[in-house]
Amino acid sequence: MSSTTQMIPDPVSVLDCLGDEYSVRILSALTEREMSAKGISEELDIPIATVYRRIEDLDEAGLIEYEGKALTQDDKRVKVYRSYIDELRVFFEPDEPQVELKKYSEAQKSIDEAWKRIKK
Repeated sequence: MSSTTQMIPDPVSVLDCLGDEYSVRILSALTEREMSAKGISEELDIPIATVYRRIEDLDEAGLIEYEGKALTQDDKRVKVYRSYIDELRVFFEPDEPQVELKKYSEAQKSIDEAWKRIKK
């Protein structure tokens, strides 16, 4: 599986997210599949307000992505998020830490999207 690597411009925000239990649990869940805030809240037993705050933090840190909207069983459209992180490395430099993020490539995202359509 190919991937792209980038240095994160704001490593402190990434480390703040990784230092929060809820953020780490949400990030782990979103590496497996896309989910809505309500789905995250129910599956991980995290208060919905906390989920919304953590999603915002994770999105701003570049750790998750807004995937679009999905239909619920009640035919409501909800925002869904996903993480394409393959690997994350932290380097402790003298001035400040550096964070290197390796994400799945666009090709892999396309494959994931194709599988999602097939499953429907």
